Amino acid sequence: MSDTTIIQMIPATDWHVVYEKGDNYLLPSDRERVYPLACWVLLEYTTEDGEKHRYVDGLDEAHLPTTPSDEYCMDDVSWKEFRYLPERR
Repeated sequence: MSDTTIIQMIPATDWHVVYEKGDNYLLPSDRERVYPLACWVLLEYTTEDGEKHRYVDGLDEAHLPTTPSDEYCMDDVSWKEFRYLPERR
C-alpha cells in the first residue's frame, strides 16, 4: 500500500483491541493483552495502478500518531481482534 490517508476518525467508546501475548512479555502463556481503543479510523490507500480502497482500523494509545504514520492496530503483528467490552468502562 502507498498513500494511506485518514479520511475520518470517530470515538470507539467501550471497544478494546486485543493483542496476543508475545514471547517478550512477562505474562502467562495463556494471557492476552487488552487495551482500550481510542478511536476508529476510516483509511484510504491507493494501489500502484491508481485504484483507491477504503477500510476501517483502530487506534489505541500505542498507535496514536504523533506524526503522519501508517501504523494502526491491525498493522501490529500481535493484533488479534477488536472486542466490545462495556463492562470495562
